[in-house]
Amino acid sequence: MKTARTRVVCAFLAAVLSMSMPATGFAAITPVTVTPTNPQGWTVVNQRSDASVAITTTQPRNGLGSLQFDVNFTTAGQDKVDFEYAWNPADYPTRLLGNLTTLAFEYYRDSTVTTVASHLHPVLRIGWYNDGGTPADTSDDTQGRLIYEDIYQGIATAPEDQWVSRTIDPATTKLWMYCNWCTGGSTGVVQNFSLSLNDWLSGQQSGIPGDPVPPDLSQGTTYVWSVNTGVGSGWNGDLRMHVDQIRLAFGPGDDSLFNFEPDPAAEPRAVPTLSPTALPFLMVLLMLPLLRRTGLRQKVMR
Repeated sequence: MKTARTRVVCAFLAAVLSMSMPATGFAAITPVTVTPTNPQGWTVVNQRSDASVAITTTQPRNGLGSLQFDVNFTTAGQDKVDFEYAWNPADYPTRLLGNLTTLAFEYYRDSTVTTVASHLHPVLRIGWYNDGGTPADTSDDTQGRLIYEDIYQGIATAPEDQWVSRTIDPATTKLWMYCNWCTGGSTGVVQNFSLSLNDWLSGQQSGIPGDPVPPDLSQGTTYVWSVNTGVGSGWNGDLRMHVDQIRLAFGPGDDSLFNFEPDPAAEPRAVPTLSPTALPFLMVLLMLPLLRRTGLRQKVMR
């Protein structure tokens, strides 16, 4: 029969060995870490003289950093900069506007620097491209952006000095359109701020007289080719704002969560260490002398 000491030792060894077994459970999406030296396809676009954007540690979110927008306003119209991730639609043929399942981001408005109107915050944009139903003919192609802002959701004032999470609901969230190249080559804002993504996909839409005429996105194939966040222009004031945790998904097989982080610090000289799987077995080896002594005592006591 096992002595009490032997039972304790065996229980200890069982607990140690269980440390090497993998844990099970729900695994969250693994973020794509975007850093200054590894931007993962992200780049600065549409930058004007009064504005800048960089990954900093000023207001960290889910790590050590976030994307930081600054405007030192001096000249009207020069207060704009964006940060964008773009790809070739031919490389991602299933990234269609109708397949978009998740679009989300978080922003932070710093009250100690920001003087622009209270409803303004970094916007979130998705770039779309429609082939007009004739893939081989580019003459009828159109492209533009759908843009999220709080104000068109009935939120009159953007929260300050806190991280704010926004998720776009295709059925209810209002997105307005900017035409880069719409029907007849027209460009500019389509002034209709009450349409959801599903509304834009349902058929022909319009703004007010004189606006660009958007395509009927229910026709042809509409690809998504970029996701973009930015500030300005025409905000006419100083600002400091941050963005992080941009998520873009076209179903479970194509789901990206972008986390903006500073470059990692230089690694110190490596010190030899044991892997997590080796540690339990080393502990077992260390326990063997105790097991032997326990066995010898039992023999002597008999």
